Amino acid sequence: MQPLDYLYAQMRLEGKGLIVPDRLTRLPTADDDVPLVLVAQLADAAIKVFFGELLTAEIREQLILHAHALQFPLVTPIRQVLHSYSIRTQFGHFRTYLFPTHVSNTDAPVQQYRADDPKIRAFDFAGFGTPIFAIEQAGQLLSACVSVRENDQCGEAWVYTAADYRRQGLARNVVTAWAQSLIGVGKIPFYSHKIDNSGSAGLAQRLGLLPIFDEISITREA
Repeated sequence: MQPLDYLYAQMRLEGKGLIVPDRLTRLPTADDDVPLVLVAQLADAAIKVFFGELLTAEIREQLILHAHALQFPLVTPIRQVLHSYSIRTQFGHFRTYLFPTHVSNTDAPVQQYRADDPKIRAFDFAGFGTPIFAIEQAGQLLSACVSVRENDQCGEAWVYTAADYRRQGLARNVVTAWAQSLIGVGKIPFYSHKIDNSGSAGLAQRLGLLPIFDEISITREA
């Protein structure tokens, strides 16, 4: 798969569909509305810009004119166009990674749990699906990883480690076990984080993950 194919796969995972090549629509599986504008820079340095379906043709035309001059990650020209139409905006910058072709085995005993397990409820992971991959000690979970969303093609990781047990390699082990489970059934494991989340960026580096694209999502100000 090419970087753009991975971007499309994650967009579908997040409930973003395409009406035409640059027009976003909300899929039935989505929890949130699509952004006003989505700007992505791929691992091959290509930049893709997508526009939300609710924008008028006039606004889209103005945005397209300014999109050609974008220097990622600076999206000020896009936001200025939207502001000129009295649309106040906010944005988030995210980085997404792929796992290496061969994921190393974990060096800690990672177990699988169901969402209704009392230990999972105590760890505040009960709202997720299953399986949940976790490490426990003395009957308590220390670190866990689960698909925050998953479909028939890919999944995206959510990982949490109790504060007193961080920087001990636990997160690396539960994420590795999670990724192995998806790869084993032919799915793509994605790992993503906000660009300023140094802890998650450090974990991605320790896992040897491969940056595949950055996204800037411009949404209406709350």
